[in-house]
Amino acid sequence: MSHCDKINVDNSALTPVAECTTKAALLGLNYGGRSASRDAMDAGSVMHDGLQKHFEGGTRDESFIAFDKAYEKYFPEEKPAEEDRLSKGNLSDIFGVYIDRNNLDTQPFDVIRAEEIVGCPLDNNGTIIIWGKRDLLIKDKSTGLILPLDHKTTGAVNFRWQNGWQLNSQLAGYTFITGKETGEMCTGAYVNAIEMRQLPTSTRRCATHGMKYNECRLEHVVFKRLYYDYTQEMIDGWRMSAIMLANRFKRIKKNFPSLDMIQYAPMEGMFNRSCAFCGFNKYCRAGRHPHTADQFMTQYEFAPWKEPGARFFDWR
Repeated sequence: MSHCDKINVDNSALTPVAECTTKAALLGLNYGGRSASRDAMDAGSVMHDGLQKHFEGGTRDESFIAFDKAYEKYFPEEKPAEEDRLSKGNLSDIFGVYIDRNNLDTQPFDVIRAEEIVGCPLDNNGTIIIWGKRDLLIKDKSTGLILPLDHKTTGAVNFRWQNGWQLNSQLAGYTFITGKETGEMCTGAYVNAIEMRQLPTSTRRCATHGMKYNECRLEHVVFKRLYYDYTQEMIDGWRMSAIMLANRFKRIKKNFPSLDMIQYAPMEGMFNRSCAFCGFNKYCRAGRHPHTADQFMTQYEFAPWKEPGARFFDWR
């Protein structure tokens, strides 16, 4: 097996392959789209950095230092307005309430390792390496099971959002990787869901707490710990699909090796509705011309397996 036969993939690479050849081809060329939801994603990264320090055993002050540094990193210039749900003041209030009410000693699990990038062979031949940025590896205190936990931020932790993670390739991938790493049964994954909505500031009376909203605003912070189980049959099905998509990604990168070829790539996203929220939407609408790429896209290499500390293990 030659080195060039190998391919490194993660969920952010495989999902576009399932959605649209054009999107996958652009990602294969190290292009990233400009999405209207970028600010929300960056705010989620801010929360992740603060939570990482918290679950590593950091003090409240240390966790807030990590949070503050991350906010300045992701919002270096134009900041969201004070009344915006993504403003530093609003997010720091949510973050503070969460860590105050989720002391490590009170959790139903022990943290084995905090955020890390880990990868292993996906197929028996080792030609496909699957990677995941796992937020936490935990040991359930009641069952002794070792499970992955992922932090997720959203505008509303409602039923539709919660149900959307029931059959999710990212969580299935974490379950696969964790099971192979431990050599034991991994039954599923936890999601640590935190709402990033604008906390109330009005002087109207809150019917729930019997006081003005600006007095009980911190009581409106919402977070939930959700568990999603994955049977062995589900993981086997995910793995078969992931191998198929990884091999398709190899062919896409071979068939569309430059921007000049992108105009000839299929656009399946127009048929499965994935174009609506795609960061490449404007580029495709403008004709997918090579000379307009810089107007609609940013070029960078997304390769978490090259990050310092990325850890590979071979279960075969």
